[in-house]
Amino acid sequence: MGIMIRYQDGKETTKLYAAEDGKVRYIPNLYIPAGATLFFVIEAKVFSDPSDVYSIYLVDPSLEK
Repeated sequence: MGIMIRYQDGKETTKLYAAEDGKVRYIPNLYIPAGATLFFVIEAKVFSDPSDVYSIYLVDPSLEK
């Protein structure tokens, strides 16, 4: 899994790939500025079942206090 960010001015990042920890993939410390668009890029290493489900969690650390 990777992500790309498109900023308000139209500039885009290259793909940023998630770190892997067993079956969990994560991207720590990601800042998405107001007005930006976040794209998720899913590239399966092994195609096994078209019903595979991805769960995506976005967390705002300021809300965890």
